[in-house]
Amino acid sequence: MKLKNYSYLFRIWHWANSLVVLGLMGTVFLRKGFLSYKTNAGVIQSRLAENGTTIDIDLAKAIAKSIREPMWDWHYILGFSLIAMIVVRLVLHFSERPLFVASEWKQNQPHKKLAQLFYSLYYLVILFMGLSGLSLYFGQDLGLSKDLQHIIKEIHETGMIFFIVFVPLHLIGLVVAENRDEKGVVSNMIGR
Repeated sequence: MKLKNYSYLFRIWHWANSLVVLGLMGTVFLRKGFLSYKTNAGVIQSRLAENGTTIDIDLAKAIAKSIREPMWDWHYILGFSLIAMIVVRLVLHFSERPLFVASEWKQNQPHKKLAQLFYSLYYLVILFMGLSGLSLYFGQDLGLSKDLQHIIKEIHETGMIFFIVFVPLHLIGLVVAENRDEKGVVSNMIGR
């Protein structure tokens, strides 16, 4: 099977996008894990109590949130980077590498069609995550109600599940492709 030749610009985009998505996932894992304000508020309360100081849970939560705030700033920076990556991908789509080519679709084996559909879904989810992230960041400025922001936040957070599934499937798909009918697919994306 003939491999696609990816331009340097597309390869740079691919790896930059990978770093941004993995960075965003990392900030979410930290926020929900090690830097969970609920867990850390309890730790703060108990450690202070061991030393004879008591604080209420709301103050402990505020302290815990302030500890993770610098890390969460990275989520915003990476989120804005993701928006930039979406714009660059759209430019690449119209200038050199379309997301979907009908003639390729007709010739592809079923597993390739499934992969193309999965990548199309990836781009839709990325677009949704970027737009929903922007609406959360600028929610008050946009005049969005607290209820609407809460709904958007819940859906935005649920969208993370897609990436938890996508990343390992993408890597598994690369290993399978490299060992079946697309030898060189990995090195082609790394460089010529």
